[in-house]
Amino acid sequence: MKISMPVSLIALLAVALILGGCGRDGRENEVATKGMIKYIDLEGGFFGLIGDDGQGYDPINLPDKYRLANRRVHFKGIIRHDMVSVNMWGVILELTEIIMVPVFWTKKVAQIRCTP
Repeated sequence: MKISMPVSLIALLAVALILGGCGRDGRENEVATKGMIKYIDLEGGFFGLIGDDGQGYDPINLPDKYRLANRRVHFKGIIRHDMVSVNMWGVILELTEIIMVPVFWTKKVAQIRCTP
């Protein structure tokens, strides 16, 4: 049985598309790290997050109660490659969770949680 070239090509492309999507769970854009809240004095000023790895994050939904410079936080979020910002600093991050670490951290001190 002879299969024509266009049918073979379409079948090959279909298999490639199906297998190309395997193993992707959408987590390549997720971030979960520790860092500091910093006031960045650019473009009128804004609050950014600097991860412990030195990466700057421009959060698009940082709650007002977390706009405190030099505070230590644990945060999770999704990097938004589909957005741009007038701040032109760091990578744009949509926060999914942020936890402020108390100044004098002990295991007995409760964490302050905010889920935007």
